[in-house]
Amino acid sequence: MEQMEQYRNFSGTKKINYHFKNEAMLKSMMSRENFFGKRKFTFATGIILLLTIVRCITIFSQTYGNIEDSKFLETLHLTERYKSEVRANLPNFTYEAAGSRNLKKTKNFFKLDTIVGNGDEISQIINLMTWVHNNIRHDGSNRAKCKPAAINYYNYHKSTGKGINCRQLAIMLNEMYLAMGFKSRYVTCLPKNRNDRDCHVINSVYSETLKKWIWMDPTDNAYVKDENGNLLSIEEVRERLIDGRPLILNQDANWNNEQQTTKEHYLDIYMAKNLYFFECPANSRFKPERRFLPRGKVIALRPFGHSNQRNFEKITNNASYFWEQDWKYDINVKVSRADASEAQKNESIKRSIDGNLRTIYHSLWSGTSFPVTLTYYFDDADQIDYIVYYPRTNGGRNGIFMEFELWVCAGDDQTDFIKIGEYDLKGATTPSEISFPGGLKSPKAVRFVVKSGVNGYVSCAEMSFMKKNS
Repeated sequence: MEQMEQYRNFSGTKKINYHFKNEAMLKSMMSRENFFGKRKFTFATGIILLLTIVRCITIFSQTYGNIEDSKFLETLHLTERYKSEVRANLPNFTYEAAGSRNLKKTKNFFKLDTIVGNGDEISQIINLMTWVHNNIRHDGSNRAKCKPAAINYYNYHKSTGKGINCRQLAIMLNEMYLAMGFKSRYVTCLPKNRNDRDCHVINSVYSETLKKWIWMDPTDNAYVKDENGNLLSIEEVRERLIDGRPLILNQDANWNNEQQTTKEHYLDIYMAKNLYFFECPANSRFKPERRFLPRGKVIALRPFGHSNQRNFEKITNNASYFWEQDWKYDINVKVSRADASEAQKNESIKRSIDGNLRTIYHSLWSGTSFPVTLTYYFDDADQIDYIVYYPRTNGGRNGIFMEFELWVCAGDDQTDFIKIGEYDLKGATTPSEISFPGGLKSPKAVRFVVKSGVNGYVSCAEMSFMKKNS
């Protein structure tokens, strides 16, 4: 907390300069040339300048007026934890293939094979970030007037000499990661204070070597490790800030190769403020945005109870969904047997655990009798952290789960069930995740009591019981 006291003791000007990274950015923002181009400075333009300065002071006053009372780390400590919820009606995150025409063009234009080098995967990920950082200047007060694509941002900077903001740097790096076959997203990190117009945009890139997402920030050439030298994700950095566990910033983190970025300012103050909630496009792609709006849906991860939804957003409180804990790398808990209260001939309950999404379990065609119970048994499971329900992928929507109860049995006789929750998938056509904080310990059986399904039936392509691979 020593750093927090140091920050509170900054003068007003120093606080403003901190949030603009240094005085150079503020001078650039306030320069006559940036405001008026080459027009003659007149009484009228002076009035415009004065009004603009007043407006800036008003914004800063609204945002940072009570900065002495701001306790960014304390705010995170008091944040409502995320709520594990069913993944109903939320889209899957998707990533444009490196072989697409536009991404091939990006790869060839920048000669990305040369930039990444011949080292291991992690060095290639860092090399791409460092190249963007070293070649494109950051200017948080400037939004490049060009279409959101890496080549356009590069040409804009080289032709004008102007920097681009953190969002545009992250979009550029994201496109380059995709072009090299890395699964990547750009993530907008936002504060709790709705009057605070400052946020920060960084990248989350998936490492196949580490089997995890890792934090990459081209604005500050920054990544974060734990005390053992393990690279951390955005989620892990946030949790460690909340819990007070060690965070180590790379020594060469800096702003525009002019000012060192320190852990005390970058993580303990600036990012502590901006890690309250997050936004991310569902589709990571070439040219992900129009002029001011995203292409397609944006997913917002907000702590439980925090809302303020925009019309292009879908809000979730499910962190495991948002951070896309990759199901294929977790452990699939083996089901020893299963039974159902009813099943159509040749579409038995066994088809929901055969590993084939093209086959399905289906209730009786002639008239389903609700509730329908589906029970899955386990011989030696020590824990189940979440269940993934896969709806049918062909032949229509009949039977996709709507309302159901979930019961679990931990007794050896596999008869004594305890109800653990009620859910409603609302007939969602995408896979749905049901998470259990702390996990289901030593389960002997899990039972679905399905009360309703689309068009009066019950169906399931696959039911996966998962244990986190920690």
